[in-house]
Amino acid sequence: GAWLALPGKIPPEVLQFLATMGILLVLGVAGLLLIPGAETWLRNFGPLKKLLPPKLWAIYQKILDFGFSLIEGVRVLAKNPLTLAVIMAQSFFVWIWDALMVYFILLSLGILEPFSVSLFGSMVGALATAVPLTPGALGQFDAVLIGLLALFGISTADAGLTVLLLRLVQLWTFIPVAGLVTYLFGFSRALNLGHIDTAARQPEPALQPGE
Repeated sequence: GAWLALPGKIPPEVLQFLATMGILLVLGVAGLLLIPGAETWLRNFGPLKKLLPPKLWAIYQKILDFGFSLIEGVRVLAKNPLTLAVIMAQSFFVWIWDALMVYFILLSLGILEPFSVSLFGSMVGALATAVPLTPGALGQFDAVLIGLLALFGISTADAGLTVLLLRLVQLWTFIPVAGLVTYLFGFSRALNLGHIDTAARQPEPALQPGE
């Protein structure tokens, strides 16, 4: 996204750093996937255990738990390529949909920017919430998106209005629609099942003599 939104403005050092980190990430994940004993070695790495205080060692173990749970998920998905392809397609659709919302909101305000700007802003804004600095990452996406839009010459007022309209579309249209769908296909079915179960549990009236 940044490559398209900021053509010729990204320093070569940044591109080299990103390429190096990407290669190291791929090699690291591939090594962990192919070497089963790597997890045991990392969890019981003696020199690091002696160096780190107990609290930091516990945090290190939690990071390993998170990382290896992700790797285990990759292993499971690798056994089912169709599921992996579906998940990747869904992820791609979500990113594009978020970018389209930003693009059309800007367009409705009379602001014509390349689609790459909307894609870059929505992607970085979403990634900024990966590490929540506030309860529920409240305001992080909004602040990042406003700052990025201002980077492309959009006024703070227009950027703030864009975020406000985006939240309105994302939340206050999704909640009633999702609630209606959940009621129609979830709660109503559960209520019907409960009614059926209650009716099935009611004892049949005993037959009177002579009937």
